[in-house]
Amino acid sequence: MADIRQDGICLDDEDHFDVIYHPFRPEKNSNIANFKRVGIVMQVMKKGITSIQVRDPYKIAQYVRDGLKNLPDEHKRFEFPHIYRVGISRKLMDLRKSLIEGINSSF
Repeated sequence: MADIRQDGICLDDEDHFDVIYHPFRPEKNSNIANFKRVGIVMQVMKKGITSIQVRDPYKIAQYVRDGLKNLPDEHKRFEFPHIYRVGISRKLMDLRKSLIEGINSSF
């Protein structure tokens, strides 16, 4: 069986969610309850001071190469690449909707 990957974006305060939604068509969604979750964002500076241990550039480059191995070829090609689809959490979708409604109501 193929390794199924599904990427999603959420708000910083969301620890857990089981469904990600198409950013513009919420009726399209994916259940990710049983998927492995990997955080990709971390704080590296606070008030101008480095808050992590500096990593070796060669190890960073290897990490990137390893990640690119998981990306299907159709997304890596330069001519006619496939769109890499990413879902969003319900909370992020609701926040975006309320911001848009707030802006639209001011006109």
